[in-house]
Amino acid sequence: MKTLSIAVVVLLSTLGSGMQAQIGGDYSYQFLQLSPSARATALGGVIPAIKDGDLGLAYHHPAMLSEETHRSIGFHHSFAPGGIGQGLLSYGHSLKDKNIHLQGGIQYIDYGDFRGYDRLGTETAPFSGAEYSFFVGASREIYEDLSMGANMKFITSRLGTYSSAAVAMDLSFLYYKESQRFGASLLIRNLGTQLSLYDEVDEELPLDIQLSVTKRLEHLPFRMGAVLHSLNRWDLSFDDPRLDEQGTLFGDDDSAAELGFLDKFSRHLVLSGEFLLGPEENFRLRFSYSNQRRAELKVAPFRNLAGFSMGLGLRANRFIIDYGAGIYHVAGTAHHISIRTSLDKFSKDREL
Repeated sequence: MKTLSIAVVVLLSTLGSGMQAQIGGDYSYQFLQLSPSARATALGGVIPAIKDGDLGLAYHHPAMLSEETHRSIGFHHSFAPGGIGQGLLSYGHSLKDKNIHLQGGIQYIDYGDFRGYDRLGTETAPFSGAEYSFFVGASREIYEDLSMGANMKFITSRLGTYSSAAVAMDLSFLYYKESQRFGASLLIRNLGTQLSLYDEVDEELPLDIQLSVTKRLEHLPFRMGAVLHSLNRWDLSFDDPRLDEQGTLFGDDDSAAELGFLDKFSRHLVLSGEFLLGPEENFRLRFSYSNQRRAELKVAPFRNLAGFSMGLGLRANRFIIDYGAGIYHVAGTAHHISIRTSLDKFSKDREL
C-alpha cells in the first residue's frame, strides 16, 4: 500500500498545477506525446488498459510488460504529413525467477532538411532537425492482477543550431482481470526536467496523466475502451476565431466565449473499439474517436473525419503486422506501420 500512497500523492500534487488553457507551444519535446505504434494510432494515440503482450503499447505504459513480452522485438514507423517520420524500436526481456519484466529502446522523430533564410529573406545555410528518447523500463506484479511499471528516459533534441537534453520518468499502474475481461489503469508520463537548454529559457516537459478502462464483451469478440488524458490540465480549449462555426459529437454550443463543462470534459476523452476476429484472433479491426482532435482540427466548410482513427492487425506466422491511420486534418493523415515478433518463435522452429 505504501507504493500506491506515493502514486496518489504524486497524482494529486500534479493535478494542482498547470490548470490554465491553451496548451499548444507550452512544452518542449512534444514528440514524446506521439503515438508509439500503429495499434496505438488506431486506438486514438493513447493507451487503453490492455495486457496482451504488445510491446508497442508497453513503451508508453510500462505496467503492461509481462512474460508475453519476453524476447519480443518491435519496429514501428509513422509517415506523417510534410515528410516527417517518427518511430520506435524496442526489445523486451523478463527475469522470470524475480517476476521482473524489462524493456529498452529508442523513440525518434526526423523533421527532415530545411532551407534557411534570415529575417530579410536572404537564403542562408540549410539545416535539419531530429529528436530522440533513449529509454529503459521495468514492471512487476505487486498484488494479484495489479502491476506497476516505470520508464527512465534520456532525451536529446537538435533543431538547427539549437540543442537540448532532458531526463524524464513514466510511472504506471495496471489492474487487469482476465477472468472478468476488464482492465483499468493510471499512467503518469514525462515527469522530468531539462539538463541543457535550447537558449536561456527553462521549458517544461509534456506531462500527461491518464486514466483508462477497457471491457471485452462476453458474447461478442469486441473490446471497448475509454481513456481520459491530460488530467493535469482541465481546460484544453484554445483561442479560436471560428468558435461560432465549431461542432463536435458532444453537446455544448461552442459559440459562447467560454466553453461549457461537457465540452471541456469531452476533450479529455478518447473512445475506442477493437474487434478480435478468427479462431485464434489473428485478425483485428480497430477504430477510435478523439473529441479534442476534432474540435481543434476540423475545417468548418468541409466534411471530413478529423478526430477519427482506424486500423487493422494481422498475425502472419511468426510476425504481427499492424496498420493505423490517424486522421488529423482534411489536409493530411498520419499512416503508421508496426512489425513485431518474438525471438522465441524462431528458437522453437530450429528445435523442430
